[in-house]
Amino acid sequence: MRGMSLISLALAFLVANTASATTPRPNQIVQETSEKILEIINNDAKELQDNPKEVERLVDEILLPVIDINAFAKLVLAHNWRKASVAQRKRFIKEFKGMLIRTYTKYLVDYAGTKVKLVPKKGSNQNPKRQVVFTEVTVPGTPPLAVDYSFRLKNGKWTAYNVTVDGLSLVHLFRTDFTREINDTSLDALID
Repeated sequence: MRGMSLISLALAFLVANTASATTPRPNQIVQETSEKILEIINNDAKELQDNPKEVERLVDEILLPVIDINAFAKLVLAHNWRKASVAQRKRFIKEFKGMLIRTYTKYLVDYAGTKVKLVPKKGSNQNPKRQVVFTEVTVPGTPPLAVDYSFRLKNGKWTAYNVTVDGLSLVHLFRTDFTREINDTSLDALID
């Protein structure tokens, strides 16, 4: 459960600075949004804990615009995406987005005092349209965790399509669980 909550926190750090006149680079997005989210958590944690609808609104308005939900969903479903009808794809994206919002909302306020440090890695970002931002997240009382954010440049905007926490890819985690569910039941059952 700690892994899922840390994944939720990691994704929460991807909040975009939408007021910027230029397109922020992935490392800027992570740095600026980490600071913004941590400020909200540290200053308003009690109020947010008592008002889950406000947390949900913040996640929906601030976090989701920087995530490429369509790419995320497509990667998660993998070969099942190709088999899905257009209607199933739309339903899956809608429900997947809702699940992410509920997950972030549940865990976001538990991370007062968290620190995020960008960790540069030489030669790690050679593709001009794909970038990985490496960070180290420290939650009080726990050892630091490596959190890597995968971004891609699409239509002039950087968006995240995966997060890896301590070597565990969120796309891979969901793909494994969802494929098992689809094989045991069906895609429609998973969506429901």
